[in-house]
Amino acid sequence: MVLISRDVLDAFKKELILAVRRFPLPMICAAVFCAVTLSTLADAEKLPYLESAFYGCFLFIALKLFAESRRWSELRFYSIGIPIFSALALYVHLSPEAIMVFFFLAPALFLAMFIAPFINRHSEAQQIWTFNYRLWTHIFVTILAAICLFLGVSAIVSSLKFLFGVEFYRDVYEDIWFIVATLFSPIVAMAGIPRRFDEPATHFPKVVRIMLCYIVIPLLLVYAVILYGYTAKIIITWELPKGGVAYLVSGFGCLGIIVYLASYPLHKTSRIIALYKQHFFKLLVIPLLLLTAGIYTRIHDYGLTEERYAIVLCLLWLGLVSAVAFVKQSDLVPKIIFASLIVFLVAASF
Repeated sequence: MVLISRDVLDAFKKELILAVRRFPLPMICAAVFCAVTLSTLADAEKLPYLESAFYGCFLFIALKLFAESRRWSELRFYSIGIPIFSALALYVHLSPEAIMVFFFLAPALFLAMFIAPFINRHSEAQQIWTFNYRLWTHIFVTILAAICLFLGVSAIVSSLKFLFGVEFYRDVYEDIWFIVATLFSPIVAMAGIPRRFDEPATHFPKVVRIMLCYIVIPLLLVYAVILYGYTAKIIITWELPKGGVAYLVSGFGCLGIIVYLASYPLHKTSRIIALYKQHFFKLLVIPLLLLTAGIYTRIHDYGLTEERYAIVLCLLWLGLVSAVAFVKQSDLVPKIIFASLIVFLVAASF
């Protein structure tokens, strides 16, 4: 048992060392984020540093993956990445009040990790799916490990306090969580990012297949029927769509696309998923027209707000993806879905 434990620890140590060598700048950004979080600075003073560190972490990961896929030299990577990050950090510090930028740019940089190795290179949709499946699986395992570590360390602190009367400062549990979530988790997550971008297909989990075929897709179909019924009601009664319908349609479209991407390896092997792939974007047309009518009416009557701006962007993206899916039934569709979403989010940030 001791030998096995040592082997496991040695393998884990090796992976961490390789991750530090592979992603030194993201590691530094994660450490800065953790240090600032634990600092005594006021929240308003922390925000620009936290935003810069967050952007830097995912920017450098995405750029590093792209650089590896294109076989860039380290000098080229640093000469491009550092100026981009410096300009972004300067913008954040000069415009600290632009908090809405974070809500668009942060998810864009996060999503960039999942498509960066496949930009500007020939790659099959199966390779993109395999890379994303392994990365998302590792992220999920990392989250579970972080929760277990937090609970374990918290239990140790509580035991020392209860059994030996050891006194800790008031925010000790909060700080333990911040260290685990902002330092341990990113480091472990980066250690699990696949190094190969052309790995063979992974066996699709049977449980996930059953959930998609017999739970998720039927529920989406029922939801589509409800939206079509509501559209018929509007036409018959000639009344304006309710304001909340924008969120319902946006959620339906985004969840439908997630299912489309998640089930991609089964598009040719499962009849239910093949039918879903063939007809989902057709079913999306009427809800998008409903969303267009609703958001146009709200903007015309009450003006453009940040929330309505985000909904308009979602509408444009869903319309673009649907048009691409109609025109191109090929392996390019998943890549276009990812890339177009990132472009929309980045464009909306500035």
